[in-house]
Amino acid sequence: MSSSIQRRFYSQDNELLCTLDYFNFSDVKITFNNPEMLQILEKSDSYRTIFLEEIEKNLASKNENLKIKLDFYEDTDFIEFIHLSNLQSIEEYNYITSRVMDLLSNIRESVITSKIERKFYSRKDKLLCIVNFLDFNRVNITFVNPDKFEIEKSSEVFRNNFDEKTISELKDNNPKIKVNYHHYEDSDIIESIDILNVDHISDYNFICERIMELLSEKAQM
Repeated sequence: MSSSIQRRFYSQDNELLCTLDYFNFSDVKITFNNPEMLQILEKSDSYRTIFLEEIEKNLASKNENLKIKLDFYEDTDFIEFIHLSNLQSIEEYNYITSRVMDLLSNIRESVITSKIERKFYSRKDKLLCIVNFLDFNRVNITFVNPDKFEIEKSSEVFRNNFDEKTISELKDNNPKIKVNYHHYEDSDIIESIDILNVDHISDYNFICERIMELLSEKAQM
């Protein structure tokens, strides 16, 4: 089973500014969705001090295999894509996203909202599930083709791998956690799950790990 993580940054006006894709736990692609509007230059002070120098100091100095490549928008000097390869951990990805958020906040001088998206695929590269972390507060889990995967709240595999373990542990650490289940049509099959009042990205990562375990075990049944 493989996974990809996508994180999106929006302006206060809900305008998509930037997308980060994390592939194979190794490579990151940063896309500035409107480079002419953002006007991020390779030699600009904001890009060099907020992003590049911090990446070099805190990541490249510890990971000599880390590579950074820029692609520019059409015939301009505006950066459209930043490619980072040979990352060693998801912590490096999280650090890169924090640098991008600071860079965008500096350029736009406004609060940036965020969406993290992680997709889970079968061995045959079939999309099984999407887990979104919205505004650092809410996690939405959506099962693709729920009628074929047939995950029910009362099933032993769901109770053992997710309901009792994951939700109970989250609530132990944060009593404000709330969970809403949405069912497929008039059946007991779960189509999506909303987990509210999620405070930390570590909780989101924990949920993703449990979902991966659930999907792996369900696929073997």
